[in-house]
Amino acid sequence: MLKIILYGWDNGRKDLLRRNLSAFFKVTIPGEDKMISYGRGEELILSSYETAREIYADPCLLIVQEKANLKKIRKISKQAMAVFHSEQSEQLAELVRLGIPVIPCGMSLKDTVTFSSLAQEEAVVALQRSIPSLYGDHCEPMEIPISFTDAPDPYTLLCFAFILFILLPPDVLTRREIRFESQI
Repeated sequence: MLKIILYGWDNGRKDLLRRNLSAFFKVTIPGEDKMISYGRGEELILSSYETAREIYADPCLLIVQEKANLKKIRKISKQAMAVFHSEQSEQLAELVRLGIPVIPCGMSLKDTVTFSSLAQEEAVVALQRSIPSLYGDHCEPMEIPISFTDAPDPYTLLCFAFILFILLPPDVLTRREIRFESQI
């Protein structure tokens, strides 16, 4: 079971990501007094924090919102991996300080996760280099087409695709139509 921590995400984008992931996984969201699950399949725990000093969850994927401040995090699990927007150099410096692997996402050809193409109703998202998974193996470079009716926020779409890259087998990604619902 993978724990995904959305750090600094607003509620609308969190709900959008949760709803789209629940088409592939059982997404469980812990709350103060209840836990709610959506979808079926492999279980993901989807938590969100505006700030946190310590994050211990193995394995853990930390997905950082573009404007999130990471300076308050003092410790994080060594089995964590972080996804961040490549234009956020301050976030990169903080993630390097924490000593965990980082995955840059964005519109640059240098990014690990980027768009091969982006059109009105479809995008092709590319994993451009081999990366270690949270489970000890590797995810190899590949591309997946994702269709949508309304153009979603590009960073949210890249984060969604990255989660699919690291959790779904390549044959599932290439056989199954992937659709991203852009409306909450």
